[in-house]
Amino acid sequence: MKLRKFFLSLFFILGFLVLVKPALATDPNSFTFDDFTQGGAKLAGVPFQVTIYAKNSGGTTETGFNGQAYLTDDTGTIAPTVTGNFINGVWTGSVYITSADEDIQMYVDYGSASGTSNQFTVGPDTRIKFITIVSGSNQSGTVYSQLGQSLIAKVTDPFDNPISGVGVNFAITSYPPKSTGQALTSTSATTAATTGRASTALTLGRKDGTYVVTGSITSGASTPVQFYETAIAGPTISLSINPTLAVMPQGSQLPFTVKGYDQYQNEKTLSSVAWSVVNSGGTIDGAGVFTAGATNGNYINTVKATADSRTAYASISVIPEDQGTGSGSGSGSGTGEEGTGSTATPSATPTPTPIEISQVIVDPDFISALSGATIPITATAVDSSGSVVTGVAYSFSISGDLGTLVQQTPNTVLLTASETGIGTVTISATQGNVTKVAKIVGSVGTGMNRRLVIENIASPQKVGEPFTISIAAKNSLNEMVTNYTGPLALADTTGTIDPATASPSASGLWYVQAIIGLASDEVTVTVAGDGMVGVSNIFRVEGEPRMDQVGIGAGGAGAGLGGVKGASIAAQIQDFLKDMKLGGSGGTGIKYIGAGLAAGVGILGASIGGGIMVSRGLEAIGRNPFAKGRLQFNLYGSIIAFLAAAGLALAAAVFILK
Repeated sequence: MKLRKFFLSLFFILGFLVLVKPALATDPNSFTFDDFTQGGAKLAGVPFQVTIYAKNSGGTTETGFNGQAYLTDDTGTIAPTVTGNFINGVWTGSVYITSADEDIQMYVDYGSASGTSNQFTVGPDTRIKFITIVSGSNQSGTVYSQLGQSLIAKVTDPFDNPISGVGVNFAITSYPPKSTGQALTSTSATTAATTGRASTALTLGRKDGTYVVTGSITSGASTPVQFYETAIAGPTISLSINPTLAVMPQGSQLPFTVKGYDQYQNEKTLSSVAWSVVNSGGTIDGAGVFTAGATNGNYINTVKATADSRTAYASISVIPEDQGTGSGSGSGSGTGEEGTGSTATPSATPTPTPIEISQVIVDPDFISALSGATIPITATAVDSSGSVVTGVAYSFSISGDLGTLVQQTPNTVLLTASETGIGTVTISATQGNVTKVAKIVGSVGTGMNRRLVIENIASPQKVGEPFTISIAAKNSLNEMVTNYTGPLALADTTGTIDPATASPSASGLWYVQAIIGLASDEVTVTVAGDGMVGVSNIFRVEGEPRMDQVGIGAGGAGAGLGGVKGASIAAQIQDFLKDMKLGGSGGTGIKYIGAGLAAGVGILGASIGGGIMVSRGLEAIGRNPFAKGRLQFNLYGSIIAFLAAAGLALAAAVFILK
């Protein structure tokens, strides 16, 4: 009985093993790929389909294998890295490789079994192009010299694969005022094979300051790149001492200053100045403060300043203590004259009227930078004619989240961009009791492959009337970007747009109610945020005041409307008197005013009198037509009297002007 039970149990166990064995997974011996290389090279990041077979030791498909295998390739960028489940020994699926290369192979592994594909090529996705800086930005060099490094840009696809054969344009888009001689060795280039790079070299201009070179792809939508370069003054060629002539009472003190200039009249920062007295007349300390001696006289070229192996001289006239003083620089001079009697009356030849600041020119005038970038900011104070004003003290401050400032020279700072944000850099230029302010708005962030698109602005708009600016953030595929909802910075070509900052948006769309304060035939609006930038279409703004009616300060940050024609009658009269040199030699301004009043009042009085006489004569003729003959003589006489009075008024005006 026990033996019978044993055999029955053994029979059932054997039957179970026979039934279960086909359902158990069977490990393959190797793998093979279908030929997926037909159709040419694959594109980086673009999926393509592959089929893999699990093989047994006999070389046939192992239908019992339904597991997953591992995928790799020569570039290490394949995705996915694990297949789906094989079905009866076969897997078909999509993969993509993001690194462009030639003679690539794919590999599949499961346990000790493996397989290798045919060789194939992955090329860059040329449908989407980006341009980036490789090297050459933030260099410094002497004015009118070629920078040591070339400016190199690279064109890539979205996965940083270089693209060859793409046209790149280079242009100098910003340089210091009145600079000449700046040039590029090439304004257009084609990206090289294998590297995707294009380059040019910059020769700096003759003025010190910041030069900006912009590189852009000749076709397609991409954000240009900007190379920021700094020109510094060359070797010191000359010194200028101030004042060049001074009249000083005995024992008085006067500070002298000296400036250095290169051959292009760029001001040099002098590290040290040696002061000395050559032909007596007093003493001078190391800071340039001269103390007049006790002996009267004229001391020609006695104050000596030496710096950078260059020398400049100034002359001193020492006078008694009770006499006036004066000083001059350049061609001007100052003298003291004795008064009559027992009391001395100070007198001095007037020195030239100092040049005053009219505007502060900033470079760049709008900031749009990537996180961590360094951007030099230069301020230059100019007068009403656009000439650079010297002896100006500059101060820089920053607000918002743009980054940090580090002083480089008296009128230059270096901005190191923050991770993301917008803000304002404020520059104050002070000369005596005159201070002018300029402001630069901008944004920094990570928006290299994104841009801001401004919906077409209708033309014309009106001065002082609000209009809507619609702004959208988009990527290189023109798809909406919704992961940046922060504020935006705004600027326009008139420099008067309000507001300068757009509030955060919840969906990557901004609708700004803006006002522009100056009329112009060609206006554009620039917006920036998170490193993205966008420029509107050109449109016209109508109304008053017009931009071309405003002085040199128009359009700049902090500029007012002081130069607007008709803005202030009092101001216009003041300017007229100033232009006519009222109070100067000959009283020219008073002559013009007197002549105008004589002619105007004389003709006005004659006109009123003649009009009354003619009016009353016509009324009399209407009442008594029979008296017409006698009244006509009187009417003709009144006309002659009117003409005579007007002629006398004009004669008086001519006499006044003589």
